[in-house]
Amino acid sequence: MAPASQNMMTVEIGYRTRHKPRANVRSDVAETMSTRDRILDASRQVFARLGYVGTSIEHIVTQCHVSRGTFYYYFKNKEDVFEQLVLALSKAWDGARAASDVSDPYLRIEAGNRSYLQMWAANPDILANLFQIAAIEPRFDELHREIRIRFIERIRRNLERELASGNCRQLDPVVASHAMGEMVDSFAYRWLALRSVEIDHSELEHVVSELSELWYHALYGGRPHEGGTHGEAP
Repeated sequence: MAPASQNMMTVEIGYRTRHKPRANVRSDVAETMSTRDRILDASRQVFARLGYVGTSIEHIVTQCHVSRGTFYYYFKNKEDVFEQLVLALSKAWDGARAASDVSDPYLRIEAGNRSYLQMWAANPDILANLFQIAAIEPRFDELHREIRIRFIERIRRNLERELASGNCRQLDPVVASHAMGEMVDSFAYRWLALRSVEIDHSELEHVVSELSELWYHALYGGRPHEGGTHGEAP
């Protein structure tokens, strides 16, 4: 089985300075990038260990060995630093998604599910915290919804094309896209974050195949497809 993180890079923190560079531009930029990224890396480690709610600025600056003043030079507060981690993850996922030009609908479903689960497998710490705090923090609820909605909207657009061409069962594309998208997102949270599903994290391709089979047969019944080994419904 392919490793869980195959073809999916973890978040790479992008540089964004908040001050005007002084005369020695090159050295100042390098120092700014290094300090900001070190704070982000340290924050991610602390969030993973203590959870978002249990993390304080003191935990972060202690982990990173910087002063509070240095932290506040780059970030407004704990919410700001966590938001930057989420935005970097979202950007990395957008960059990793490749448009599929395959004709077989199962392979398109499989590619979409693989991309989404690879994002989760590479970043369960960030996404688990986001999943939990979205219930109490409106800004993070918005960010969580934006990630899910991009996935769901892609499902809906593909489903509408299939419905228009008469290739699948007659379903409400809004209901079906939300149901299938939420199925994958919730399963990923329970499997990769809560570890409540007894499947090793290295079995990502197996999970992709099983979820894609459920999805495909809900839409197309027993119609054979080109992917996997379950071409026809039992």
